[in-house]
Amino acid sequence: MPESLNLLTGLKVLILPGNSLQGRLPDLSGTLISLLDLQSNNFSGSIPESYGSAQSLRILALHNNILTGSIPPQLGNLSNLQALVLSNNNLKGEIPEEINNLRNV
Repeated sequence: MPESLNLLTGLKVLILPGNSLQGRLPDLSGTLISLLDLQSNNFSGSIPESYGSAQSLRILALHNNILTGSIPPQLGNLSNLQALVLSNNNLKGEIPEEINNLRNV
């Protein structure tokens, strides 16, 4: 995924499941994205902390990748989030307590 994705400030939906996309997840700083579906690809590395500032995000589907690290506590800031799917990755650690802030999930 190109780093320039965050320059698409009007981007609201990005749905690219079931491809062979690889590398690190794109930064979402400055986007108005409400749906990010990158499931069933080959993304690696950690979930960017910047995802916690994507206040328009309603659906975050990152399952079936090879993500590592822990779930960033910043995801607990996503007050509009309705669905968070992170299964089938290599994430480790405890689920952050901040995830309890997600009242709509």
